Amino acid sequence: MTDEREVKWAKAIELARVGMAAEGYSATTIERTLKQVARFGRECGFEPWDVDRGIVEAWLGRLVCSVTRGYSYRTALRTFYRWALRAGWTSTDPTAALTMRVQARRPPETWHTAVKAYRRHMEAASLSDQTVALRCYQLVRLASELHVSDPWSVTTQHLVDWLAGHTWGRGSTYSYRSLLRGFYGWADQVGYVAVNPAAGLPKVRLRSYQARPAPDGAYRDAIAFADDRTALMLRLAGEIGLRSGEVAQVHTDELSRGQDGLWWLQVTGKGDRVRMLPISDSLAAALRACGPGFVFPGQIDGHLSRARVTQLMSAALPDEYTAHTLRHRFATKAYAAGNDLLGVQQLLGHARPDTTQAYVSVPGESLRRLVAEVAR
Repeated sequence: MTDEREVKWAKAIELARVGMAAEGYSATTIERTLKQVARFGRECGFEPWDVDRGIVEAWLGRLVCSVTRGYSYRTALRTFYRWALRAGWTSTDPTAALTMRVQARRPPETWHTAVKAYRRHMEAASLSDQTVALRCYQLVRLASELHVSDPWSVTTQHLVDWLAGHTWGRGSTYSYRSLLRGFYGWADQVGYVAVNPAAGLPKVRLRSYQARPAPDGAYRDAIAFADDRTALMLRLAGEIGLRSGEVAQVHTDELSRGQDGLWWLQVTGKGDRVRMLPISDSLAAALRACGPGFVFPGQIDGHLSRARVTQLMSAALPDEYTAHTLRHRFATKAYAAGNDLLGVQQLLGHARPDTTQAYVSVPGESLRRLVAEVAR
């Protein structure tokens, strides 16, 4: 997105936030709607008031998502442009004639069979459910956008052109390249391909990761204005640094009082690594008040999905912050309290300390104090 177009979308979204609030939309609806509109703005290639029906339909058609998610994006765009029409920012509504039918995108049958086989391979390797789901989603997206009917007919140039044709950040490009290397490495091993087309993909160098903790004010305000369920999710992420998937699976059976008389919560994280986290009496009381069983019951094995928990927490925070920035906040504050990186690593459930280091933001005052001490 060019700087000028980015500024225009930012202005349009801010106007919508104020205008929709004045019309009585709930804060949750406004944030959810505008986050989805912001994605459209980043990816559609046009300024907000130059968008027409064809642009909206083309963008929705490129999405690889469930029917439910497709309806959600379409509804968000319709809400935004209907508001803009009422407010006089546009003379036409590009969503007015959109079809009511949203189709889930499904790869050709040859791809579908390959995705199922690769899923079994990943499950046999005991990869986490989240990793398996992500890799399968990425494969379906590849199949839907590549327009090659047979995954075993794909060439290196196909994959290079596909990766180069997106405006992802380096992290996303790195992730998709890892998928391609893993999928076609497996296909080469079991004999589906004679030549691995992903072997020659160019390397993607990741920039050094910079921590982005949610500020105290944003965290406090989110809890103050959220409903009780979402507020408890925010506390679990902000006070003990849980991932969204870990928040979703919190169960009262995993809450216990130690020999020291204090409360502990058992958490199973990535790679099925189990860790015991000390929690405050206040947080323990809030969890116990939910009654026995999953704290956030739902349809995914009895609890809410990771995606739903992420959505609820992110919607409660300002646009520029997500649920994961609460984990950064916890890491930053925990490190500042004791300068114990290995302790923070254990609390976060990371396999390596260098991962934890990327979650910690060192305040400028600390750096200045160190330099001043050396100079003195």
